[in-house]
Amino acid sequence: MAFSVIVPVYNAKEYLRECIESVLNQTYADFELVLVDDGSKDGSGEICDEYAGKDTRVKVFHKPNMGQLHSREYGIARSSNEWLLFLDADDYLEKTALEVISGKIGQHGCDCVVFGYRKFKGGKTLAVVTEDRKEYLTDSTRELFRILLFESVYNAICRKAVNKSCFDNRDYSGFYHLRRAEDRLQSAEIFSNAKKVLFIDDVLYNYRVNEAGITRNPSLDMLSSFTAEEEILRIIRQKSIFSPDDMIEYRTVVVKNISEKVWTIAGLKETRQKRIKAFEKIKQSGLYKDFVLAGRYRKQGAGRKHIFFLLFKHNLYSMIFLLAKSFGVFRKVFLANRI
Repeated sequence: MAFSVIVPVYNAKEYLRECIESVLNQTYADFELVLVDDGSKDGSGEICDEYAGKDTRVKVFHKPNMGQLHSREYGIARSSNEWLLFLDADDYLEKTALEVISGKIGQHGCDCVVFGYRKFKGGKTLAVVTEDRKEYLTDSTRELFRILLFESVYNAICRKAVNKSCFDNRDYSGFYHLRRAEDRLQSAEIFSNAKKVLFIDDVLYNYRVNEAGITRNPSLDMLSSFTAEEEILRIIRQKSIFSPDDMIEYRTVVVKNISEKVWTIAGLKETRQKRIKAFEKIKQSGLYKDFVLAGRYRKQGAGRKHIFFLLFKHNLYSMIFLLAKSFGVFRKVFLANRI
């Protein structure tokens, strides 16, 4: 079987060579490397062209900057092979990755393989995320969506090898602005179309922790994830994937997620007016109206985040800001006096 490894590239000059060479040095021979230069300004595009000039397995495409989701779509449309892997330009694959995945596909006849990954910073391993059950094969769309929506470590599309048949050519043009949750959105597409998905415990991907990344630095952009979640909800309803009990559990998870966002927004170093505008944006979302106002969910405990959520729900924003300030002062005193 043949693979297309798709790499969206945007200003990744520092680590790009390591990424590219991790693919070119694979122990498995039948692949192409598709580099999608998303309007880089740091010389990354020239590095891509350099490798394409000396290795026929490398394809390079240059385009204006439109984000990672668009770059992945662009790469899929221009890939030649049946099997796809997605690699971020500052990460790298283990050299046996394609060989291991090929063997598992041949053994189990699946159309998606989910594998483990290592999180690292510098030369230090921070965490290894893998499958506790060693090898696990399922053909249940309901089970796959429960895994995706209730266990966030399975969101990443970079830990999935996917047959092209799992992509249904849907139009993502309304989601190109997303800087969060695009992996979750595409994984929902994959899991809604897959006939068999295999989870394995092999650690095949190396994920570089970037301190400047948006997921590590909260901002008001976090609200863009609601757009993706609304699309996932549409898929669930369109294909009748969840039972009524599943929906209650899903709503509970989403309400908890909203509580965490309210908590985070309250503590951001933004103006009071901008934070209030963000609160109102949450309330105007279809997700809030559908899940919080109209749907059934399990009540949360009495922790700080739930208290903030209740205040938010009743428009008591001044109280939220007062408590956020008090908690911030308490934290500073605690850190200054701890042994």
